[in-house]
Amino acid sequence: MAALVTVTRAEVEDFLSAEAELLDAWRLDEWLDLFLADGTYEIPTPDAGDIPPTAAQFFIADDAELLRARVKRLQSRHAHAEQPRSVTHRSLGARHGPAAPGEQTQLHPVTLEL
Repeated sequence: MAALVTVTRAEVEDFLSAEAELLDAWRLDEWLDLFLADGTYEIPTPDAGDIPPTAAQFFIADDAELLRARVKRLQSRHAHAEQPRSVTHRSLGARHGPAAPGEQTQLHPVTLEL
């Protein structure tokens, strides 16, 4: 597992913007390179709420191998549902107020349709 590092909000915003550019340009191999080998790509169902990830249900819960297979399929002619390509939608959390020392910041979902 990779070591945890502290990043600024601006760095996170820059990363998300760069990731979005890769997806919009359909540069999926470069997008795939953003993931750690031991990482997972998870898209929880809307009813997940505060359910811990070990008990929640996901639309997608891919490890690196499954994510590579998903990208390979999307790039092939066998992905008929991707003709034309899907439009990318982004859902970000908007932080409201600073967190007190030792507390986690609350994120509130915001859906952006680009």
